[in-house]
Amino acid sequence: MKCINNSFQAVFFFGLFWLVLAAALPAVAENHLAINPGHETGYFEDFGKPDLQPTDDDFEWFMPIHLGPREAWEKPAHEGEITFRATKIETNLNGSAASIYCKAFLFDKNMRSLKPVCVEIRYKDVLPAPAVVSAYCRVAPGRDWDEIGRLEGKNDGAWKTAKLEIPPGNLLADKDENYVLKIDTSGTGGSFVVDWVKMHTNVPSAAGTGEGETGAMGFETEGFWGFAHYPARHDYEVYFDETIKHGGVRSLALKNVDKASTVSWGGCFSRNRMPATEKTVYRITFYAKAEDSSDSRLQVYFGGQPAKQMEVFPMPEGTYDWRKMQFALITPAQTCNLRLYFMKGEGGKTWIDDAQLEKTAEGEYQTMTRGKNTYVILPRAEQADPALDENIKKINEKTGYIVYARENPRSFYPDSIPQPGEITGGLKTFACPGQYASVWFMIHALKNIESVRVAFASDLVRDGGDYAVKRGDITIKHITFWLRKRYALGLAAQIIPEMLKKNQPVNILPGKNEGFWLQLKIPEDAPAGKYSSKISVNCANAPETTIAFDMEILPFQLEKPSAINWAAWSDLSERYKDKHHVYTDEELVKYLQDMKDYGITAIFDHTYNNFEATARTARLFKTMGFKGPLALLHWPDAYAMKKRGKEWKYGVMYPEMKNPDFQQDAIDYLKALDVVVKNAGVQEWYLHPYGELNYDAGGWFERAEWMSQIAGRAGTRLWLTLYPLAPLQKLCPHLSGAINVMATLGGRAKTREIYHDLAEKYNFTLYSLCGTYTGQEGGLMPDRYYSGFQLYKSGARGCAVWTWQRPGMIPRGKKTWAESDGLEVDTCMAYPALEISGREVQIPTLQLEGVREGVDDYCHVYTLEQWIKRADEKGLVRDAETAREKLEEIIASIPWGKERSAGNSYSQPGNFNNAKARECRRQIADEIIKLKQLVK
Repeated sequence: MKCINNSFQAVFFFGLFWLVLAAALPAVAENHLAINPGHETGYFEDFGKPDLQPTDDDFEWFMPIHLGPREAWEKPAHEGEITFRATKIETNLNGSAASIYCKAFLFDKNMRSLKPVCVEIRYKDVLPAPAVVSAYCRVAPGRDWDEIGRLEGKNDGAWKTAKLEIPPGNLLADKDENYVLKIDTSGTGGSFVVDWVKMHTNVPSAAGTGEGETGAMGFETEGFWGFAHYPARHDYEVYFDETIKHGGVRSLALKNVDKASTVSWGGCFSRNRMPATEKTVYRITFYAKAEDSSDSRLQVYFGGQPAKQMEVFPMPEGTYDWRKMQFALITPAQTCNLRLYFMKGEGGKTWIDDAQLEKTAEGEYQTMTRGKNTYVILPRAEQADPALDENIKKINEKTGYIVYARENPRSFYPDSIPQPGEITGGLKTFACPGQYASVWFMIHALKNIESVRVAFASDLVRDGGDYAVKRGDITIKHITFWLRKRYALGLAAQIIPEMLKKNQPVNILPGKNEGFWLQLKIPEDAPAGKYSSKISVNCANAPETTIAFDMEILPFQLEKPSAINWAAWSDLSERYKDKHHVYTDEELVKYLQDMKDYGITAIFDHTYNNFEATARTARLFKTMGFKGPLALLHWPDAYAMKKRGKEWKYGVMYPEMKNPDFQQDAIDYLKALDVVVKNAGVQEWYLHPYGELNYDAGGWFERAEWMSQIAGRAGTRLWLTLYPLAPLQKLCPHLSGAINVMATLGGRAKTREIYHDLAEKYNFTLYSLCGTYTGQEGGLMPDRYYSGFQLYKSGARGCAVWTWQRPGMIPRGKKTWAESDGLEVDTCMAYPALEISGREVQIPTLQLEGVREGVDDYCHVYTLEQWIKRADEKGLVRDAETAREKLEEIIASIPWGKERSAGNSYSQPGNFNNAKARECRRQIADEIIKLKQLVK
């Protein structure tokens, strides 16, 4: 279920990309020996097999060398590019010898090479002894062949690159103006596995073909780059633009031509696999220009490594002139090459130019090894905070630390630097009776601060002293930093704030920071008014600091919309298992109660055809009184296949599924499942049989269509996970009156209209999405935005949150979370407590608090709507209209999803952050107070 931020389909694109290549580039796929004069330059990598699928280990055959093509190649247009002309292969029992004949167009009239000729060979070392590389050289009279190097023969199975050089004038050309390179494995006793051979001068090509492990890659020639689209109807134009460029004569242009499209894309990829070294940090630099652009990104695919890892680098959205983009990545183990893929989804237009890949200097980036993986550590903030103001430093030298409040916790890091507007001696907030209220602050150490302890010095007392909230009822948590992967399938990591752990004394090193989260639930009967208290900061080796805490309790309670739901993938069935900890009934009740406290009204559960687990989940759902739907993951086709003793795989449309008896078995399964759920006390439930259907053709879609028809025949309602429009449009006729669909509704107003028109026509309900998708963790935003104001703006009937605690377990062999880091666990909304009990089952996170804040934001809007109705009913038409206009103004100020930019530092503050959300909430609360006074 994990996907790219604002592009949740990253894993889908990884597989789909390779499938599209065969269809998009028929010349490459149909005849891998075809020659394209003037375009193919520098590389040759096809050693007997067409383009590989990602499931193959690149060039994994133990056979004699096979080099091709055998036809003549034309002289390329640019100096510095050398093409292959012909190949002769000789084999014997002991090995092979391959002679490569190359056109000698770089030679002078006396047939001498003008410049050094560089030879690079990428091979897998399965050689019991070194192989000899020779050239036809004029090194001495009567001596035509000369060894220029050897390929290491350790027989260790590792991919290696041999780099050899032939000095100017040494190469000998034959009568046909060819020079010859020979790779001879005779006598080694083994065969030879080659990825590619490259021959070039040591002068960079004017064409910018990306030669070598580093180099510039312009878009001046087509040979290095290929185009691809999804789907075949081409909702995007991908072309070279000679009118707009950053350097050279043209750039790459990626343009959306169908603004209604929600999942199609166009892209440009490097045809040739660029050689790369495993566990090595590379830097990719390019320039980008955009017009109203969204969802443009660079994807990097690694060849040779079995884990199929990749990296994704989103580009800024909006409109901007040429801007330098720079990203760092580390290659996974066994990587021998990589591809670049510039990709455009969603709307607008993007230009790319002057791309460059370079290997970074050793030690330039911090790396860390965990098990088999080596990670590169990168900052999440685009730029470091501005330097500490000298006056602020001088004022706080005696204390030794600075207390400050950063408005957006997402922009808080271990090395953050307090800014003048953040220095504070007091915290303020407001909330309604029955609502959770939270504040936070940070401490920046100027020297080594030991044993820092934070506590409330007094109760929270109402002005006049007639009412107080006990300080013991206020929870204090510690905002904890740790390493997290920046993308699920990659190996780049970032230090971010995430877990909210129990408050314990901490030490703070000079220049470092710690954060504290303070939270209380306002009693339902708390009278409105202004309350105050004091927070004390005590240190073992520094003076005490007192922080004022002021809270306004508002004179109204939030009203919750009965027709709107916040649903969470509960991971409840995971709690029944004994892999880590089997939850007791008391712990399960606490687990679900915590969900309700965070505003969750409905749950999903992956019960995987387990009727016992299904019945238990349904009973708990009924007992806890969730008002929303219960959705259960089951696969009736898997049951029918198992009944026949046949293997089943998710997403496959088997021939048996067309058999009426097979279909009846699936229908009977769903009817039996219905009995199990209803016997547990739940009358209305939904089947969740497939998710993340991202295209409208192929086995996955055929199965989805089949499943929808089977569910309809069984009288079972569906809950589907569909992002894109195309498959939904095709499935709609089969789903009338029996479907809830989660869709990407927050992108643009036009997208919203299309989805809602379909929902009205076919009578289904739309939900939006939020949760721990890659890059969303470690802050109140963006989950506050997606589950609150954006949910309201989209018109969806609810929000689905991925995922609560699956798996999210502390790794085996570790006793505390402090012994682990985020590289070893999957991101969750809440992590299991170290000692699970009926009193505590989880450790909350900033993103989970973001969901709660978002639910409250939505409830503020809904509450104002209810008071506007009451004002209308009282005849206060003008006042109601004024409040309605104010609400519309507030909602209009909130950007659509594709207009919203995320903030993670001062250099990138974002256009809708936590401070803006709180301002909107306060404006809404003030309107509620005005209307309530008038109505009452």
